[in-house]
Amino acid sequence: MNKVTNELLYETLKEVRSDISILKEAVRRVDSRMGAIENLMAGFHNTLNWHGQELDEHRGRLEDIEGQSHDPETG
Repeated sequence: MNKVTNELLYETLKEVRSDISILKEAVRRVDSRMGAIENLMAGFHNTLNWHGQELDEHRGRLEDIEGQSHDPETG
């Protein structure tokens, strides 16, 4: 009886080890994909910052142009 129980336990442990190995690989893939997503999001963040700076520059130019057109000395 003890031998049957030990053999059953060893077989079960082998299956668990295999399942854990599969889970570890899946976690590695998820980590890799999350890293790629984080890099992509960082790129979007940088692009948004650049566009924000460009927009601020254009606003400043527009305000200068509007200020010149309303200036009584020039117009």
